[in-house]
Amino acid sequence: MSTQWTILNPLPEYHWHTSETKELRESLNAEISDHLSARAELDDAYRIANDADVEGVSYAELKSAENLRERRFNLLQAEIALRQKLSGFYSQESRDANARIHDLASKMEETRGEVAKALLQAGYIEPVTGQPVQGAYTQDMINRHPWIVWAHRDVQSVREIAGNRERNPANLDRINEAKKDLGRIRAEMTV
Repeated sequence: MSTQWTILNPLPEYHWHTSETKELRESLNAEISDHLSARAELDDAYRIANDADVEGVSYAELKSAENLRERRFNLLQAEIALRQKLSGFYSQESRDANARIHDLASKMEETRGEVAKALLQAGYIEPVTGQPVQGAYTQDMINRHPWIVWAHRDVQSVREIAGNRERNPANLDRINEAKKDLGRIRAEMTV
């Protein structure tokens, strides 16, 4: 009487974004390793019982085998729940990134207006038509103004981060570095 068991693989090593998901992963992997050791002990018990005598298996041993099957099912359900939770976590991160892109784009438009207002006050733009004064700033020059360039880079960086997150959730270190760069760029814009 031999029993075939499917192997539960530990969850893969990702760079976890929060300590909560990391702790959840570690506890689940600990449960999986406990299950694997209990399964090995049960396989040994079955092998010994088969070697000695099939009728030598007691009711208690058979009952513990049923409990182990139940426990294995619960572990699989826990792993499925964890993976669904992580999937929701990354889709929420994607929604947050899209909201951030929208905010940054509106801030870029506000910055563009502030630059145009500053140029108007400095006499580089006609007050009535809004067109550049002869020999002054053109629209292209406004677009190349450092404030606009930084705001545009900010938006592009967040778009790139959101795209990378959707393609590869294990890319969180790079995302965190990019977020730090965004903070630095934003700080430079306010100076």
